[in-house]
Amino acid sequence: MDRRSPCNTQAASANSVSNLSARNPKRQPQVQLTLLRAHQLGMQLQLRKIQATKIQGNRKTLQLRQAEQAEHEKPPPAALATARQSLSELPAPYGPWMEIANNLPHLIQSHQLRSQVYKMPQLSSQHLKGHRELHLAHLALSFITMGFIWQEGEEETVKLLPRNLAVPYWEISQMLGLPPILVHADFVLANWKKKNLNGNLDTIFSLPGGESLRGFILVTLLVEKAAVPGVKAIVQAGNAILQPDKEALHKALQEMAKAIKEMTDALKRMHDYVDPAVFYAVIRIFLSGWKDNPAMPGGLIYEGVSDEPMSYSGGSGAQSTVLHAFDELLTIRHSKESTAFLHRMRDYMPPHHRAFIEEIQSAPSLKQHILSSGNEKLRIAYNQCVSVLADLRTYHIAIVTKFIITAAANAKAKKGKPSHWAGNFQINPPSSLQERGTGGSGILSFLKSVRDTTRAGIIQEKSPNRPVSSSKSLLKTHFLHQVASTNPCQSNVAFSVQQSAEIPWSGREADHGSRIFHACVPINQGKLSPKDNSLPGETTRSNRVFQTRPRTCAGTRSDPV
Repeated sequence: MDRRSPCNTQAASANSVSNLSARNPKRQPQVQLTLLRAHQLGMQLQLRKIQATKIQGNRKTLQLRQAEQAEHEKPPPAALATARQSLSELPAPYGPWMEIANNLPHLIQSHQLRSQVYKMPQLSSQHLKGHRELHLAHLALSFITMGFIWQEGEEETVKLLPRNLAVPYWEISQMLGLPPILVHADFVLANWKKKNLNGNLDTIFSLPGGESLRGFILVTLLVEKAAVPGVKAIVQAGNAILQPDKEALHKALQEMAKAIKEMTDALKRMHDYVDPAVFYAVIRIFLSGWKDNPAMPGGLIYEGVSDEPMSYSGGSGAQSTVLHAFDELLTIRHSKESTAFLHRMRDYMPPHHRAFIEEIQSAPSLKQHILSSGNEKLRIAYNQCVSVLADLRTYHIAIVTKFIITAAANAKAKKGKPSHWAGNFQINPPSSLQERGTGGSGILSFLKSVRDTTRAGIIQEKSPNRPVSSSKSLLKTHFLHQVASTNPCQSNVAFSVQQSAEIPWSGREADHGSRIFHACVPINQGKLSPKDNSLPGETTRSNRVFQTRPRTCAGTRSDPV
């Protein structure tokens, strides 16, 4: 029996490699690799035997060693734990999808996209493995579908999505629990990558709209990033109510108010990166759906899926989880019509996002807890959250006024003149969307309604105490802790804007396309710089903290909400 030590074994292996290589130099790399692998395997087996002996002989020693190892290898903050940017390539069999998706602006502008889609082979979704590949496939097919439908503007839409696109798109959507249309979770949260080693951000797929579209996507992404500490605060607040811990609850409310304010600051950067005329005349139509849209009143037939047309809303800020979560925690009650629209938008969220909102909804009422406690400090902190949330919605109204209402008026004034150009793309502004959001809502009336009902949530100074509702179920802290530990919305890393020539996301970035809150936002550090050769003629602004507004529940995205 060979009783050589691991060191002797290693020496013998080295000699064997040397001897074999001398006989046949051409085999040297392969032989070395084979023997080294065998040696490594032997070492691993010996190590496992040693560990097994320790387990059997001295469990206390093993437990101590494991505790020390756990402390030494303590998981990094959530931002690092999920620090994987979205996948940007699919396996080889799906090359035809990626080739088209990566060239959409050119194919649409040259009016070739539809003909290319018809030539596309019928591919099965069975070779896609894991959530990341499935979601990238959904992202690619969503972009292809939007380009296919709106290639010729609203005058020449199609009524049928061809089988070779519709069937795999439907299958993948069913596996992800998402509808077969471009949603917020695709368009913003999964559609980013690092442009270079410095962390500068870029989009994975694009559509006509050039740098204004890129800026719109990335600014929205960073608004979502700003919400990260606020999402953490929701979990902390829920736990503080159960304990109960007034100081922890007060701190959580302060963190939430700060995060919402920073979301507003981030939203202000939309002015630096997006041309209102390009957004209104070019970008918006490609975000539009086929529900509540006069341009496609009959919906769309997904060939091979159903003979009946289906109707889906386009991408909307109302599909973002973040503001839904804030509304539920703060017990903001919107009008019947607005509530119906917002709840319908939850069907466009990833399943785990909907589950998160439902957990908050089923938890003990924060507002009732504060009312019954009579704690003035908590009342003030709660009101601050409501106030900054109303301020965010007020500023969003200003953005929508500039990018849609005013832009629509300017487009009407130019009626009869040449259509707007975005790069080499000429298109007529979509008349069907003049007063509606891409999600199908009436723009200003909806936004003003949710802003006003948010303001109404303020707790007046002398409100009578009321007991906490006993009908509310206990907060499922295990679930919330799971959300807190696995989702990209968990970083409170500072984010600064620098006057550089890129949009960097330096440091750690979250996996925006593959996990819970693949929806909530990337959460790390990044820098968005106003003017650069990749951003369209924007003027340089002073540095300021930069965050993202989510496509919020109250309609903060597709309008430019």
